Amino acid sequence: MNYGQLNEHGAPGDAVDITYTPHNKELQVVRQGQTVYRRSIEDIAIKIHEKNKGKNSLNQAEMTFSEENESVRVLYIFKHISGSEGKAAGEINIDQPELYLFVKLIK
Repeated sequence: MNYGQLNEHGAPGDAVDITYTPHNKELQVVRQGQTVYRRSIEDIAIKIHEKNKGKNSLNQAEMTFSEENESVRVLYIFKHISGSEGKAAGEINIDQPELYLFVKLIK
């Protein structure tokens, strides 16, 4: 994923900004100046890891996560997730993941 921001303008007055912040691994979708979606990509990667513990490689379905709200549908297809587990219980560190991101605006 390229770090930074993507600006798209669809219908007149329908400006959309999609921003990824690397230091906290957060994705944000802003439509017409209002945040319609915000999610930690690290949290998603950790969920995928926890669900598939013990496996060395995963198929595409296992590396896919989707969700939606009243304004947006988001599909994440991870190409690569790496990181480490600390000695403290539940301590998981995820490196910058490689993924495809699909965003569909609703309404």
